[in-house]
Amino acid sequence: MIINEYGKKRLICDNCETAADKVFDSFGEASQWRKDNGWKVSKNEQGEWINLCPECAEVK
Repeated sequence: MIINEYGKKRLICDNCETAADKVFDSFGEASQWRKDNGWKVSKNEQGEWINLCPECAEVK
């Protein structure tokens, strides 16, 4: 998930709740970093977007 935190965006794995090691100024910046750093995004069975860190993405 990408959450708002004190005016910034934080990327957190929806499986293990590991947070990216940096915060972002925009949703787009967080999305690009996610793509560039091996995180995966997909929809779950309920149609909700989920973000997975590289370790959890390997397992799924």
